[in-house]
Amino acid sequence: MVGFWVWSVVRQTMLFDLHKIPSPPGWPLLGNLADAIGPAALRAHQLGAAYANKYGLIYKVHIGPTACLVVTDPEEVAKLISSSNRTANLPKLAEAYRILEARAPHFSLFGTPDPQEWKSFRKTLNPAFSPENIRKATRAQLDWIALTSSSLWEALLYALLPFLPAAKEAKASISFVRQPNPFMRVSILLVQDRRDRHGVARSCWKKPLWEKEDELAHAFRKRGEQPLDDTSLWACFSRLVNYKDSLPVSHDTLATNIGFFFTAGYETTAHLINWALFELAANPDVQTRLRQELDSAGLMPTALQPEPRQLEFADLTKLAWLDSVVKETLRLHATAPNGTFRKVDKDMIIGGYRIPKGTPVQLPVYPMHLSPHNYVQPCKFWPERWMQQSESVAKDSEYPDATPTGNRRCQAASWNPFSCGPRNCIGQSLALAEARTTLAVFVAKFHFALPEGVDRETFLKTEQVSRLTLQPKGTLLLNTTPVSVTED
Repeated sequence: MVGFWVWSVVRQTMLFDLHKIPSPPGWPLLGNLADAIGPAALRAHQLGAAYANKYGLIYKVHIGPTACLVVTDPEEVAKLISSSNRTANLPKLAEAYRILEARAPHFSLFGTPDPQEWKSFRKTLNPAFSPENIRKATRAQLDWIALTSSSLWEALLYALLPFLPAAKEAKASISFVRQPNPFMRVSILLVQDRRDRHGVARSCWKKPLWEKEDELAHAFRKRGEQPLDDTSLWACFSRLVNYKDSLPVSHDTLATNIGFFFTAGYETTAHLINWALFELAANPDVQTRLRQELDSAGLMPTALQPEPRQLEFADLTKLAWLDSVVKETLRLHATAPNGTFRKVDKDMIIGGYRIPKGTPVQLPVYPMHLSPHNYVQPCKFWPERWMQQSESVAKDSEYPDATPTGNRRCQAASWNPFSCGPRNCIGQSLALAEARTTLAVFVAKFHFALPEGVDRETFLKTEQVSRLTLQPKGTLLLNTTPVSVTED
């Protein structure tokens, strides 16, 4: 038995290169598992970035005895999951998604390891995210923002009552963090309690998660079959079928998909808006320039026009600085910092290393976005980088491939908050439209500033945590002042 084990180790060493890939030190038997569980998991994104900077764009970690490859090289990422690379396009690692897909083997569009099941789900749900539906959603979003900004205005007036004689200079501290929805609250508990797979804690998170999913799945079923010209998400869900027999998907599969969409659709955009407002507050020059762009588009109140024209969907494609602000926010605060988990389905070469079949692969977004190997000044909030205004920046000879807009060997995949390839985020266009719309309306009405004593770098180091999404550890407070109509 010992001889066979020694022979298998020697054979692996001769045939493959896992032993040559740099790796952070780990504990005996546990490897780097301690970095992925408990309180340390909240800072996993920061640790991953530190590892990428120290060990390079490709390194490995050990989860127990298993070596997991971590790839933050945009060129290699594109090769591994691009639709144009028929030899790779690695499948999802099912084990990594069991933490979310608690009803496995009933998977969602997000986590299914079956490529045919994914194709069936994606084809059925794609119409819900058509340009026409996004335009309709933007209209509804504007109505919601009108109510939200009105409530914010009322809160400001209440907070400013003692200072009304000097209201122009007064500021109120307003919280912009949204409370987690039931799905996300349960998902966070799910991650925290994952260690106790067989105890009471496991049943505590599973029961409320399943109850909420079941409730919505039953509501979907009661609606029955919808007209073919109805492309709402409700209608598209009702058309999900098992690709093997074309029969409606099981209750568990429907419930799992509903849970995924309500979690992903709520939390990701909310935190994107939170971080964008935070960065605008921390970078007043950027905020001023955004307000000037909105003013040029007629979207700011003025003395002659106290009520500006209402934002329209067509405006979103014309506000280049707003787009750069959102894009830079997603680079620094990728809502899904851990990226995607895949599995090598055959022996292959990755980054010059021979990798055996079955090796887990993580393609994390946060370390790739903040690596000096890929970006010039990676930790700086710098929307100009997306406006072709950064060509004169001096490049670091230590990182010859880095440019302001990503690794020169593959700039297209260097910015990757929604993943790339065929399994990218189905709702990315909707998320971007919602974020741009909200920011345009809020910035036109309010100034945002960090509270006294809050330092951007310190806050990000201590208060930005990874709980499935990248979010503030507690409440994100911003000083908020109404924009005066007399301002230029």
